[in-house]
Amino acid sequence: MTTSDFGRRYFSKKPHKSLYFWLPTVWLVVVAGMPLVLAEQFYSRPDFGGVGGGLLWMCLSVGSLFILWIRAWRCHSKLHQLTLESQGFHETDRERLGAALTQAAYLEYAGLLAALLAVQTAFVGVAKLLGK
Repeated sequence: MTTSDFGRRYFSKKPHKSLYFWLPTVWLVVVAGMPLVLAEQFYSRPDFGGVGGGLLWMCLSVGSLFILWIRAWRCHSKLHQLTLESQGFHETDRERLGAALTQAAYLEYAGLLAALLAVQTAFVGVAKLLGK
């Protein structure tokens, strides 16, 4: 398997059937629930700002993750369709397309995971700060 085969394999399935896409999706659901868990845990504290405080900002950051996820879904769907149409391409064109698909696959997967990790790390940091 060459490096360009990874991109074709990554986009060979639609996003709702791809394990590569569902792993970040499950993680997104976990991260999306973190502001609610934090709010429930610290809501009774007098210094907790409630909806007007940090909870709103945490929910906005989760909203940005959902926007990124939707864009990745659309991109994955379009590149899946392009992968299906590439069967009639010349061999040189298929190699170039394979290299481009590989880079797009790495960007999509790593981009989703990096964004999720960044937001989750921030939420854990907030929980540690509030826990003191």
